[in-house]
Amino acid sequence: MSGRVPVLRTITLGASYAPLSVVPLIGNFTITAIGSNSGPCYFLGDDASDVIVAVNNWFEFVGVDLAALQMKGTPGDKVTVIGHA
Repeated sequence: MSGRVPVLRTITLGASYAPLSVVPLIGNFTITAIGSNSGPCYFLGDDASDVIVAVNNWFEFVGVDLAALQMKGTPGDKVTVIGHA
């Protein structure tokens, strides 16, 4: 047994930046802006810039803490987080 814990979640975004986890959760993840979103969503960049994620696009992260990633979008839009910790 590898000891990996699957992470499968849908997160509803708000108009302000919020972390993707309220507790540290380090692992490998694919974060996808779902197709029914009304517009793009954004990661908070390390330089405080808005990093755009267009509808149906995704980013892959390896060895990243979900609590360190912050996102925002049109209130009610969603992202999926699929991976393992």
